Amino acid sequence: MARFVAALVTTASGVALTVTPGIEHAQLNSGVAVAASSVASSGARTPVPDTWSVSTRGRTAAVTPQFLSYLDAVSCTSSVFCVAVGYSNDAAGHAKTLIELWDGRRWTLTKSPNVVTSDYNQLYAVSCRSSISCAAVGRAHDSRSGFQRALTESWNGRRWRITPSFDTSTHADNVLDAVSCTQAGACIAVGYAANTKIGVWRTLVESWNGRAWKDVPSSNSSATENNYLLGVSCRSGSACTATGYHYKNFLHTLVESWDGHNWSIITSANALTTGNNILYGVSCVSRSVCTAVGSFYVPTETTPTNQNLIESWDGRRWAITHSPVTSTTERNTLNGISCVANRDCVAVGTYLNAHNGFNQTLILSDSRSGWTIARSPNVGTTSRGEDNWLNGVYCVSRNYCIAVGYYTNTKAVSLTLIETWNGHRWTIANTANP
Repeated sequence: MARFVAALVTTASGVALTVTPGIEHAQLNSGVAVAASSVASSGARTPVPDTWSVSTRGRTAAVTPQFLSYLDAVSCTSSVFCVAVGYSNDAAGHAKTLIELWDGRRWTLTKSPNVVTSDYNQLYAVSCRSSISCAAVGRAHDSRSGFQRALTESWNGRRWRITPSFDTSTHADNVLDAVSCTQAGACIAVGYAANTKIGVWRTLVESWNGRAWKDVPSSNSSATENNYLLGVSCRSGSACTATGYHYKNFLHTLVESWDGHNWSIITSANALTTGNNILYGVSCVSRSVCTAVGSFYVPTETTPTNQNLIESWDGRRWAITHSPVTSTTERNTLNGISCVANRDCVAVGTYLNAHNGFNQTLILSDSRSGWTIARSPNVGTTSRGEDNWLNGVYCVSRNYCIAVGYYTNTKAVSLTLIETWNGHRWTIANTANP
């Protein structure tokens, strides 16, 4: 799922969100000052052997160079129906929604709407309950007011349409970063919104009833701290878990639980007490089994070395789970996770290759013996130096998973990246670009 964190900028009309579209998710995790900049990117399966390979046909379709395309999230209902969402920047830097459909044979672009008055339309998450029922969320920048608006779209099997969303204020920024649907016409979306009265970010939760999105009161660590929700996973209408972080001197993990009546903060673990800890994605297979992923790092380092952060919920408490990294001197970040059963998960992200200085895909698999790193495919070669990122993953079963992201070629053009797991290996799929 897409992620971005921004500073509050006080304007004459309130609080505005500063955004730099197209900057990779990994840059946030590399230590870009969270409180003074914005970062855009930008959350099941079984244990897998260490036999990943790159398909010789794994190249994306030809594109018009001025477009930069990114995929942030994916959702599937079967091996013959998946939806991937993101956005595409044109030559002027304006972002338009990007949606691709999988029919079991190929990925194709599908027409998706954009807010007419917005110069930036970005989709960060998607959740499908059937081939005729999907919800996608993100943000749209209103060029007239200068504020961000929550962007929500729905799929009815024939077309995507913009659905009425809730904004805390017409004079404040509102962003939705994740969504989880339990049935057609029943979804929960989470994100964050600016509180203009006290100048901080507050958690934002909205629910979809099939007709409109409405606000759901959510919790915050305190009235004076910035709070962000970046991931959500619902098992039913009365069982949801949301993850993110709150800011007080350092970034600390934030986990909230929905019981059908109220959202409440659940004590979560942090790898560093004097460093930054962020949870980007979460996947729950039951009320008592959830796994969340993200990263932690020491922000005072000249070049912060992010490390993977994995936490598990056993129905009583959240605890940090040992996570392997490519190297303690290489930046590692986990952006998304999908689980089909307890100890049966896949997490995806990126790591900074110390040998060539470029970002490469990172895939971890969980089993009863623990988390392991598997070799994962990348577009291009290390000698050419293309960057590769994975932002989201969805597993239909232990034998079928889809991971999405993007890669940047030697001409600095970002193109969509989709990888498929067939139970034996991951391969790079042919994808579409505007």
